[in-house]
Amino acid sequence: MILRTTLTLVALVALLSPAVARTIAVPSGTVIYATSNNSISSKSAYQGESFSFTVRAPYPNGDSGFAGARLWARVVQARKAGQGTKPLLSFIIDKITMVNGSSSPIYANLVSVEENTKSNIGTVAIGAVAGMIAGNILGKWLGTNIGGAVGLTAGTLYALNSKTDVTIPENGQAKFTLTQRLTVTR
Repeated sequence: MILRTTLTLVALVALLSPAVARTIAVPSGTVIYATSNNSISSKSAYQGESFSFTVRAPYPNGDSGFAGARLWARVVQARKAGQGTKPLLSFIIDKITMVNGSSSPIYANLVSVEENTKSNIGTVAIGAVAGMIAGNILGKWLGTNIGGAVGLTAGTLYALNSKTDVTIPENGQAKFTLTQRLTVTR
């Protein structure tokens, strides 16, 4: 009777106890694959802005406990594209949050990220035609026939110097490598 009561009590305690937290250690050099949760662009991003990625398979250490974990990123530098200005979107990953809500600092380098850059072929074509027309008008006014060719070249070069912004799309794929050991509780 005592044995049965004791076993019943142990079973009841086991059922009512919260799941035991498990600590996972992931070594430096491990690759983490993720998908961006929102779109971010050099056109509108600002220093300190936060955004996130969701960890996806293959999971670190083959552990499915990382499914749904979030990697939190913070913009370090952002620069809008412009005439002669290359766009810049630089960020760091500094925290991982597991599905159970536990979080830990993370140190990782970006290996690759899917990004979109808009083609500026239309801008180049418009610049070339506009330059050719302006050069032709100016050439006729000066009494020469080379104005169109000079304008075409100048318009093309000007348009080619026009840069376009870079965007990490929502659901864009990314890959990170841990630079320090990661310890998380799940």
